[in-house]
Amino acid sequence: MRNPRVRSTALYQYDIDWLQRAVSIRLNRHCLETVDTVMIRIKRFGTGELIMNIEADSLVGVDFNNMDLAGADFTKCDLTGAVFRNLRLNRTVFKDAVMAKVRFQNVTAPAANFDGSDLTGAELADTLLEGSSFESCVAIGANFRHAKCKGVNFKKANLQSCDFSFADLAADFFKADLTNTTMVSAELSNASFAYADLKRADMSSATIVGTNFQHANMEGSTTSSGRIWGKPEVSSRKIKKPWWQIWGKQVT
Repeated sequence: MRNPRVRSTALYQYDIDWLQRAVSIRLNRHCLETVDTVMIRIKRFGTGELIMNIEADSLVGVDFNNMDLAGADFTKCDLTGAVFRNLRLNRTVFKDAVMAKVRFQNVTAPAANFDGSDLTGAELADTLLEGSSFESCVAIGANFRHAKCKGVNFKKANLQSCDFSFADLAADFFKADLTNTTMVSAELSNASFAYADLKRADMSSATIVGTNFQHANMEGSTTSSGRIWGKPEVSSRKIKKPWWQIWGKQVT
């Protein structure tokens, strides 16, 4: 007959070995978690030069504040809800990036590349964007109030319901969708809206000199004088009655 003490001792020893192995595994995992920090490297477009490291596993909602990101490459990055404050973004590349609800505050971004990006609901008010490109981007409901957009490429961009009030828009909007956009008091001189869709766009009090509207859809848009395009003007002059009504006679 086997001694029950020997059996219990063996089981006890087995339990101790298992517990030690389990504690060792947990400690190793803990060490890996503290040592193996996730870093995102931001490099310069074209050269691959390292600009900075960010301790994060995502750029969603990141606050970029008071730094020089000129020429940085954010191609295809997810920057949803990110904030860019007090920055230089000269020639920075955001090509095909997701930038929904991103916010620019005190930012200069001349010659930046936003081609194919998603800027839905973005806040770009007061931003210097001269010479930048937004070709084929989606910027539905974005705010460009007071933005400096001289020489910007907005070709084929979806700019529905954007606010461009008081902005300098001497830009190229070839085949852009500007349905329901607001351009109140904007500078539209020398801009090109060739083949653009300007349905119900509001251009009240805008400056329009040398502007190209060739083949643009202006249906229901409000011109700089406040007149709705396509709606006949109502004359303030009194309409004279026909001579047969003046003499009180009806001719049938």
